[in-house]
Amino acid sequence: MTRVLGSFTFMTKPLFALLLWMPAGFVCSDVFAQTASEYQGAAMKKYEAHDYDGAIADCTKELALDPKNAEAYDTRGSAKFGKLDFDGAIADYTQALTLDPETERASAYYGRGDAKYQKGDLDGAIADYTQGLALDPKNAFAYFWRGHIKAQKRDWDGAIADYTQALTLDPKHISLYYILGDAKFFKGDLDGAMADFTQGLALDPKDANAYNGRGAVKQAKGDFTGAVADYNRAIALAIAPNDCYTLICREQTLRQLGSTPTDFSQTVAGWKDGWLKSIGQYMTGSLDEGGLLAAAAKGDAETVADKQCMADYFIGMMRLQSADTAGAREFFQKCLATDKQDFTEYQLAKAELARLDAAAKK
Repeated sequence: MTRVLGSFTFMTKPLFALLLWMPAGFVCSDVFAQTASEYQGAAMKKYEAHDYDGAIADCTKELALDPKNAEAYDTRGSAKFGKLDFDGAIADYTQALTLDPETERASAYYGRGDAKYQKGDLDGAIADYTQGLALDPKNAFAYFWRGHIKAQKRDWDGAIADYTQALTLDPKHISLYYILGDAKFFKGDLDGAMADFTQGLALDPKDANAYNGRGAVKQAKGDFTGAVADYNRAIALAIAPNDCYTLICREQTLRQLGSTPTDFSQTVAGWKDGWLKSIGQYMTGSLDEGGLLAAAAKGDAETVADKQCMADYFIGMMRLQSADTAGAREFFQKCLATDKQDFTEYQLAKAELARLDAAAKK
């Protein structure tokens, strides 16, 4: 959102004196316009200070004087968004766009798209971002955000195209390589994901999340030694030294190599109670299969589906490592049935099924 703050001259004479002093035509076109501009300037200062109620009040006063002021509707829409009044924000952004659909209102398309996204209207959000980008085609952040929304819809090709365009416009934004790598990983393009993670790490070799992501790609490709090396780097660089999830990933990959650290049980025992500790306890034998599935069943529908995907993968891996190939296949298929394409476990289960299928053909 682009705002221009000008300098404003405050009236020092009573309004009735100005009405007598100034020509009649000048009064209507300038005095009230100046007052409206003062409200706009005050509204912007309050908006930037996160005083959303104050900004809304000033914009409303401005609109009482100048009801066709698109900027006032745009600013008030942003303030309502700040208050999480998404319906109100959409209404004001729409009015701003009705009054002024030209290039200076691209921000209103983005703002309305954000509000629609918050309400779960992903298609509407994409449509608004597309309209904004038609007016503002060099906005890297807008391409990134539209790509993010497309990724929410599992439109991986669309997300990859937008992330790539964002990176073209802003090549110094190194984290875009990791985001692009994630999208390619979730699409199943392991080689493309590997290339993006590696390129990003060449530019910034201290990003723990990037090592974690590349480790998952290597694990999916069957390069377990390389995966462990990346997980080790992620753990060494992590802000939180006890990164439960990465420790679980490394433990699982070590088991695929046939070796495990002797202190994993003690490590898990020190974790706070929760879902990741339940997975760790299952892997170390202090929680059985039924216990893990019971833990996965707790929570709202979306949370349960997320945890079910993870539980099915880890049960499948435990079955595989105990030579129960049929049982492993069953749980890997259950994992894929959750359709959690943007979960690492989903992609790893898909990779394990592919390896089982390849082995069965030999």
